[in-house]
Amino acid sequence: MRDAEFRAWLGRRTYQGQSLTQKGVNNRVRKAPRIERALGELGFAEPDLETLHANGRWPELVKAVRGVAADWRSNEAAARKMAPQATDPTRQLTNLINVARQYGHFVEGKDPNYDSEGDEPEAEEIDEAALEALRERFLAAHDDFESGGGFTGRSGYHEQEDDYKRTLIAAVEALLAENPNSAALGRSLLAAVLDDPKMNLIGDRRRKDHLRIVRDRSDGAFETAVGTLTLSKDEPPQAAAAFVDTAWPLVLEGSEHSKPYGDIRVLATLFQALARPTEAIAVSYTRFYNLGMALWGRSLFGNNPLTAAEYEHVLALSAELFTAMRDWGWHPRDLWDVQGFIWVTCGEKLEMDGSSQTNGTGQSDRIRQYALEHYVQPARARGERSLSIRVGELHNALGLKQAHPNVCSTLRGQKFLAMANLRAPTHSGPDTSSTTVLIFNLGAETHATSPDAGPVNLILYGPPGTGKTYATAAEAVRLCGEAVPDEREALMALYRSLHQKGRIAFVTFHQNFSYEDFVEGLRPVTATQEEGTGASAGFSLQPQDGIFKLVADLAANNRGKAAGGGTPVIDRNRKIFKMSLGRSWASEDDAIYQDAIRGGYVVLGWGGEIDWSGTHYDAWDSIKERWRQDHPDASGNDPNLSQMFAFRINMQIGSLVVISDGNRKFRAVGEITGPYQFVPGPNGEYNHRRPVRWLWHSDESLPRELIYDKELSQVSVYQMNGRHVNWDGLEQIVAGGDATTTTGAPEPFVLIIDEINRANISKVFGELITLLEPDKRLGQENALTVRLPYSKQEFGVPANLHIIGTMNTADRSIALLDTALRRRFVFRELAPDPSLLPESVDAVPLRKVLGIVNDRIEYLIDREHRIGHAFFIACRSRADVDAAMRNKIIPLLQEYFFEDWGRVAAVLGEPAGKGGGFLDCRKLKDPTGQGGEERHSWSVRETFAEDAYDRLVGRFPPATILDVADEATE
Repeated sequence: MRDAEFRAWLGRRTYQGQSLTQKGVNNRVRKAPRIERALGELGFAEPDLETLHANGRWPELVKAVRGVAADWRSNEAAARKMAPQATDPTRQLTNLINVARQYGHFVEGKDPNYDSEGDEPEAEEIDEAALEALRERFLAAHDDFESGGGFTGRSGYHEQEDDYKRTLIAAVEALLAENPNSAALGRSLLAAVLDDPKMNLIGDRRRKDHLRIVRDRSDGAFETAVGTLTLSKDEPPQAAAAFVDTAWPLVLEGSEHSKPYGDIRVLATLFQALARPTEAIAVSYTRFYNLGMALWGRSLFGNNPLTAAEYEHVLALSAELFTAMRDWGWHPRDLWDVQGFIWVTCGEKLEMDGSSQTNGTGQSDRIRQYALEHYVQPARARGERSLSIRVGELHNALGLKQAHPNVCSTLRGQKFLAMANLRAPTHSGPDTSSTTVLIFNLGAETHATSPDAGPVNLILYGPPGTGKTYATAAEAVRLCGEAVPDEREALMALYRSLHQKGRIAFVTFHQNFSYEDFVEGLRPVTATQEEGTGASAGFSLQPQDGIFKLVADLAANNRGKAAGGGTPVIDRNRKIFKMSLGRSWASEDDAIYQDAIRGGYVVLGWGGEIDWSGTHYDAWDSIKERWRQDHPDASGNDPNLSQMFAFRINMQIGSLVVISDGNRKFRAVGEITGPYQFVPGPNGEYNHRRPVRWLWHSDESLPRELIYDKELSQVSVYQMNGRHVNWDGLEQIVAGGDATTTTGAPEPFVLIIDEINRANISKVFGELITLLEPDKRLGQENALTVRLPYSKQEFGVPANLHIIGTMNTADRSIALLDTALRRRFVFRELAPDPSLLPESVDAVPLRKVLGIVNDRIEYLIDREHRIGHAFFIACRSRADVDAAMRNKIIPLLQEYFFEDWGRVAAVLGEPAGKGGGFLDCRKLKDPTGQGGEERHSWSVRETFAEDAYDRLVGRFPPATILDVADEATE
């Protein structure tokens, strides 16, 4: 089977003007081997499809598959080979006919868009894996369903989902038996679904309220249209289209801006389904959208009222589900059973790892998730080219209070743009207001990836001493987009520079390493005296980011390199201040921060209502004197004095200011651009300002460790110690900030996980293991996020974060690695390479020594315990080689062989029981005098024999290795 080539061929195929969906391509590629497996049962002697095609028998194969599909019981053995799990394989076998035809066209070399006249209609194929996942979701919700007899039996499903529908169906049947006219029938039906508060088939209260208004103002026209639809003898798609033509103007009136497409879809299908349960199905947009995406890989609806063609697709997919449920032995009765299955399973988007995207509890996370689910995804499903989000509407829908600036900044932020796969929006109206309208272009999506091919998940593995450290540094530098220097010293200098900037992060796994260390965990935080609060005792548990979340957030927020070239250089002689804008723990103070960001200033709450702008306040004594006029008992430590002095005098034009978020994080960096200003604030507070040019700010605060190696204090404003500032890290962050024009392509980041095989991978990565896959990264086709357990934030892995793991195969075999990890990483072996060593050093045949030692280790243990060339790479003399053998190689052999010195001696070429060039061996007699066997006492010689290495490489009796190996297995 030429799977990869067949996949590429199908990827270029179109049908009825549209490309095959990715799921359609995957299904065909997955199903072709089923035909090959059944060749013998179909009567062919050829071993594979390619040979059969070469023998000119392809038409016979297609005919044979069609024959089994028409009557599978005529060749049940072949049917079971091709559809092994189906009770009735007819549906799956029918799909295989075109798979057989198309694989033949592919092997023949036809253009993917060949003339398909004569082929069976190219029906869309269900994703069988997704269908099985929906089946499991249904059974998880109703675990007594199968044991209760399926749809024709009795289970919890019937009580929750089916009984009330059957009651309504029976009532409609009774109504129809009375032969009512259209108006009377419509009146009764609308009363049943709109006026009963317990009836939810029509939708939520908003929809019911709207449709009651439509009914009441239409003067009977709406009721007549519903009755005419229900009595129609046309095929359901055509009856639905006729109803839409009549009823859409009535439903649309007064709702031109919101376009109630969902309302008309329900109306056009629900009443038909009640009257004709075996022919029509009631549509709910969200659930049928999720169903189409899961099984066909596309939406079933466009940005329009329901059309006949759309309803035909709905019914075709529903018929597929009906057949599948029949194959499962569930005994479906009509399409209401299909509707019940869809209602239970498709309320949330299906993710093939079993997770679904849910809202986070933080305000920004809620805004992102709501905009994605209620604006972006539906707009794309409707095929719209652009999307407008009115800030006030989204704000009110979430029940927020005075958070319009946060809505604007969140929807403009890189994290949302990456999550939703969007470019930065334009806007109409004010910049940040309830009337602001953000306009996103949906026509040309962008991926938040590096300019390279895509995210890399790589594991470098090999025995000790194979140069994994050097290779890891070189690979990390390369993935960061930098040229790799030839000289090791230059490489490591560049590596350290990137690490200092936060572009490369490093962590070592060990047996006790956990999810809480790697992703996030709760850590005790001592309660300190907050600004404006009393002292509090004890501590609280607060979420703290692990290294993985930290570097992922950095990568997600990166905007790219400065357009002018490298990162902007900050004058490291400038004063730099830490400052608080409001109390981080007080939600009401968030407006202080938001207003300052928007207004381009920093503001101080201390200093009272005095205007300190006069030049006579340029000295500490004058500030103190003026304050004591109103507060005679004030000491020099009064924050109204000390904070005002730092803010008014010590902070200078050109000084940098870091805005803290508590004492563990920071959220903005700015440059002071003007003198002190007195601007009276609300309630007589926060009256003192300095103009600032914001260099960087984010709605996702970053750990202070990125720029400062000391804890931040709760003091409102103070000068930071420049010796403790990570200027490289600060420059890196500012490079992607507000005041810098960037390339727009996010810079690559790298996380290095040393000794990745020493930790419990499932324990450390948890649910995030799936998010590492390249296509699951933020901004990619199948992007996923999860809600973290402690912070409750929505989290995804950005595409510009590469991961390099290293593993020492002597510690743990690659075969024992977690299967989930092995599927998601590329493995690159770093084997011992004697060619990197000199041929000899002071007459020691170094290459031969390494090669022979490794051959013997591989024979006695395995290849994963060989010795790396790096142990000898720096040897320049015989003394260096001896030191490496004595201090590194021989201790490692002792560890490998668990102090079995006989095997250590065998590797070193020592005569059995005698010692030699590297080891001494003496015999020990039984000290008890009872005639016990003699034993050997081994030790490393103080000085190796002159010919030790010659003996090792050339005078070793081959039988000795065999003897040792045989003894070890006895």
